[in-house]
Amino acid sequence: MLKLGEKIIKSLYLGDKAIAKVFLGAKLIFNKKPYYCQIEYLESTGTQYIDTGIYLTNNHSVEIDFQLTQAVQSRTGLYGGLNSSMARHGALLSPTTNQLEGGYGLSNSYYQLGLLSTTRHTLKQEKNKLYYDGNLAYTFATATFSLDKTAPLMNFDFTNYKPAKAKYYSSKWWDGDTLVRDFIPVLDYNMKPCMYDKVSGDFFYNQGAGEFAYASQ
Repeated sequence: MLKLGEKIIKSLYLGDKAIAKVFLGAKLIFNKKPYYCQIEYLESTGTQYIDTGIYLTNNHSVEIDFQLTQAVQSRTGLYGGLNSSMARHGALLSPTTNQLEGGYGLSNSYYQLGLLSTTRHTLKQEKNKLYYDGNLAYTFATATFSLDKTAPLMNFDFTNYKPAKAKYYSSKWWDGDTLVRDFIPVLDYNMKPCMYDKVSGDFFYNQGAGEFAYASQ
C-alpha cells in the first residue's frame, strides 16, 4: 500500500500511461490490482499448462485442488518434474501402474496413491510429506535437491509426459514457510482464461497448444 499522508494512492501515471508496480529496492510498495473475473476452474484438455516460474527444491511445498476428467490412459502430469540426476518433486499419472504417483527426492522415492476417481481431490506435497484429501498418505526420506527447470502446473516435466486432462480450482506453492504462489482461475481484462497469482499480482497464461476450457462461478 502506498500512502501520501493519510491518503491511500490507488493510481499512478507516467504521462498518460498507468504504472502497475512500484518497488523500493526489492520491496514491492505499490501494486495496482489488475482487473479480472474469478471463475470456478480452468480445465486442461490435454495440451494446456502454465509455467509457474518456480525452480522446485526440497524446501518447497505444493498444494493443488483438482478433478480429473478421464481415467489414466497415458503418461500425464499434474505438476513438477525430474532433474538431470533423476530427483523429482511432483505428481504424475502412470499408465503402467494405472495410478497417481507422488514423488520427492531420488528416482525411486515415489508413492502410488491408487486409482484416482474423476471426483474432486486435494493433493499436497509439504516438503517430504504427502497429503491426499487432507490425510497424510506417505512420508518420504529427507533429501536435498533442486530441479533444473521451472516447474509447470498441469503437467510433469519429463520425457513424453503431457498435461493431465483435469480441472484446476486453485494451487498454492510455498518456499519454506513463505507463500510464493497463490493461483486462482480467472478471465483477464481481455476475457482470456488464465491463472492469477495473488502473491505477485501477475497473470500466468497457457504455455501449451489450444486454449483452456473453463466454467464461470
